[in-house]
Amino acid sequence: MKKLLLVSLVLCIAMVGYSQNTTSIDKYKTLKMEDGRINYSTDDATNFNNPVSMVKGSDLLDPSEFQLGITWYDLFSNYNDGNRFWRFEDGTMSAVWIYGIAASSFPERGTGYNYFDGTTWGPEPTMRIEDTRTGWPNIAAWGDGEVAVAHNGNTGLEFCKREIKGTGDWTQWNFLGPDPIGESLTWPRMVSSGDANEYIHLFSPTNAEYEDQIEAVVYSRSNDGGETWDPHNIVLPEMGPDYYREVVHDCFAVASNGPHVGFVYSNITADMFYLISHDNGDTWERVVVWEHPTPFYNPDEEYQDTVFCPDRSAHMAIDDDGHAHIVFASRSINSPQTPLSYALAQICR
Repeated sequence: MKKLLLVSLVLCIAMVGYSQNTTSIDKYKTLKMEDGRINYSTDDATNFNNPVSMVKGSDLLDPSEFQLGITWYDLFSNYNDGNRFWRFEDGTMSAVWIYGIAASSFPERGTGYNYFDGTTWGPEPTMRIEDTRTGWPNIAAWGDGEVAVAHNGNTGLEFCKREIKGTGDWTQWNFLGPDPIGESLTWPRMVSSGDANEYIHLFSPTNAEYEDQIEAVVYSRSNDGGETWDPHNIVLPEMGPDYYREVVHDCFAVASNGPHVGFVYSNITADMFYLISHDNGDTWERVVVWEHPTPFYNPDEEYQDTVFCPDRSAHMAIDDDGHAHIVFASRSINSPQTPLSYALAQICR
C-alpha cells in the first residue's frame, strides 16, 4: 500500500547573476540567459566549470515528515502536477491528493484532504471530499476559507469550498467549459490571489479541439467564490492558434503571490513561455523563455534535428516583487526515450 508522505519544507532557490552564467548541456551546445530568454550558443561549449549558485542542503532546516493519508492510485499526473498544497499566512496548511483504495477500478477515487492547524495534522481521511468520482485536485486559499477543484472525467470540473479553512462542510458545484465542449474540461490548475485571496484563477485544458487549436487552455476568474466568473472560459492573448498548434493538458503549472499570478508552459513541441499578471488577472504579458526552433512543430509530419529543449516538467514561483522564477529539466526533441539530462534553474524576469 502506498503511503503519502509530506515533507514540510519550503524550497528556496537562490539564483544570483544567472544572466551572466552559462550552464553546459553537452560538448556541442550550451544554453545562455540573454534579456530574460534562453538562447543557444556554441561559444566555449566544452567549458563545464562555470559557476552555478545553489542552496546547500546544510543551509536548509531539517525536514520533518508526516503521513497525511494513503492511496493505491498511482497516476498522479500525466506530465506536471497541480497545486496540491497550500500554506496559509498564519502557518496552517492544507494538502490534497488523488485518493483511491479499491485498486480494481477505483470507484471511490476523489480528493483526499488533510489540514494542519498549526500544531498537528488531522486524522487520515477514509473518503473523498466530493460526492462524485474525481481526480487531479488543486487546493487554494479563499478568503478565510479554502477552495478545491478536480475533474470528474465526464461532466467537466467539480468545485468544493468552505467558509472556514480546516473545518465545516464542503459546498460542491459543477463547472463546465465553453460550448460545445463544456463537459470535456479536465486536468485543471488553480490558484488564488489578492490581499484576502479573493480572486480564484482557473486554467482548464479543453481536452478537445477548440477555436482552431487541437487542444486549448481556457482561463476563468472569480472574485465571489465561484458564484460568477469574469472572464469566463477564454483563451488568453498570445496562447491561441496564431501562436501555437495546441496547448496541451498537464504541461503547465500556475503560481501566485499577492496580486501576481503566473502560468508557465513547457512542452517539447512549442516554446517554453510564461504569462504573468501583476493586477490579479486584469492584464497579462507573455515572456518566451526558450524559443522552439520550428514554429508550429508537428512531430507526426516533421523531423527535427536533435536539440536540447525543456521537457514537460517546468514549475514556477513568484517572489514578492512579482519576478517569475522558473525551474525545468531538459531533454532531446527527437528521441522520446532519452532520459532527462540536466536539471536547470533560472530567474526569468
